[in-house]
Amino acid sequence: MPGYTHPWCSKCGDNFPMRQKMYDDLEECGNTFYCPNGHALEISRASVVRQFRAAQRQNAYKEDRISVLEKRAESFLGVQTRHLNRLLRGACPYCGKTPNNMIKHIQERHGPKVT
Repeated sequence: MPGYTHPWCSKCGDNFPMRQKMYDDLEECGNTFYCPNGHALEISRASVVRQFRAAQRQNAYKEDRISVLEKRAESFLGVQTRHLNRLLRGACPYCGKTPNNMIKHIQERHGPKVT
């Protein structure tokens, strides 16, 4: 929406629309106002900087988490490809041996242990 800004409530995490002029006035005087969920908020230049830095930290954490998950997915894809290639050439996907009866081999060598 033109002429609007979307401040962020640090208590509930919601963004809500506010006229830019009202936001600028609140930022200058530092008066308390309330988010739509009733949380008391104060906008001052220092709090805006704190919120900006908190948002930067949160984005950095999310980017790090995404890169970890991407590496994990790549690793899983490599294992899956290795097992598929072994199966395609007739080898056991677990140990790489080429038994005559694959099902029997997997059940005996790699299946669940019965006690």
